[in-house]
Amino acid sequence: MGLTLDNVKRSFGKTFHLSLDMRVEQGITVLFGRSGCGKTSVLRLIAGLDRPDAGTIRFDDTVFFDPARKTDLPPHLRRIGYMFQLPSLFPHLTVHANIAYGATDSSDVAEWLERFQLSALKDRYPREISGGEMQRVALARSLASRPRLLLLDEPFSALDEQRRTQFQGDLLRLKDKMPIPILLVTHNLNEAFALADRLIILDEGKIVESYDAMTLFSRPMKRVTAELLRVQNLLPCTVRAVRNDTLVVDTGHFTVELDPDARFHSGDRVWLGIRAVDVRLIVTDEFRENEIAATVSRIVPAFGSNHVLLRSDGCAQEYDLVMDLDEHHLRQHMLRAGDRVRISLKRANAFLCD
Repeated sequence: MGLTLDNVKRSFGKTFHLSLDMRVEQGITVLFGRSGCGKTSVLRLIAGLDRPDAGTIRFDDTVFFDPARKTDLPPHLRRIGYMFQLPSLFPHLTVHANIAYGATDSSDVAEWLERFQLSALKDRYPREISGGEMQRVALARSLASRPRLLLLDEPFSALDEQRRTQFQGDLLRLKDKMPIPILLVTHNLNEAFALADRLIILDEGKIVESYDAMTLFSRPMKRVTAELLRVQNLLPCTVRAVRNDTLVVDTGHFTVELDPDARFHSGDRVWLGIRAVDVRLIVTDEFRENEIAATVSRIVPAFGSNHVLLRSDGCAQEYDLVMDLDEHHLRQHMLRAGDRVRISLKRANAFLCD
């Protein structure tokens, strides 16, 4: 069961072009990218609210769009549930009536009210319920038509943190109970991390990478992906040696040993990536893997942690590495700007991208 977009093209004037090859299967697939990269436009093409210039869109054996066959299935025949950023409920209808409006069978309404804990609100109007409750009504209405595919366009954007967490829980429970593909659009990294089984990275109208979410979060293959996924340390470097069990790169200030990566060869110019949480402060005399001498340039307080900006020996900039250190360890080791430190880049969590 899955949705396939094959060589789909769509131009918006002369400045922005979508070019899409992607597949959405059972579970939650997150379409992730910056604001303005084309995410909502992708959903509109899938739903039939906009028409591609070329390419094919199909769900299993059902063709949604194929100019060669002169096929362009109208939205109401695609059996797609579509939930917009704002709930867009009918203000003159009760919760029950809003859900019934989308239901294929009116007898199912009670089931959806119960599933989304809305039974006590069934006689209320949208103006009489909270934003989070309205989102649940909108989701129930989208699913009451028994869609084969659910599209969600930044459904958490209007919710506060508590209601956002509750609604994420609703979606994860829904995934377990309804075996349909769910395509969710977001530019919020925390949402993507919490929900995605698979991650599709969209940048400037093109798909950059598409993998299972944990693989992509831990080892992105492209620099633009690493930037979007907020890898704090991305350093240009050169591959100096390729051995059976080790790959050595040189940043110009220090060398790092990594696990092998068959994509790269000696002399290649690449990017070394490692998250700030995987830069470790060395507090013993024991030598550690990928040990580097550095100076604390500045300490930037952050919620739940501190960003320690480090300047490796030979670096002419203010800093070239970032290390995360919680408040307890920052106080314990009494770090201050100007201090000399030894750090280790955890080999298993460092990666290369192009």
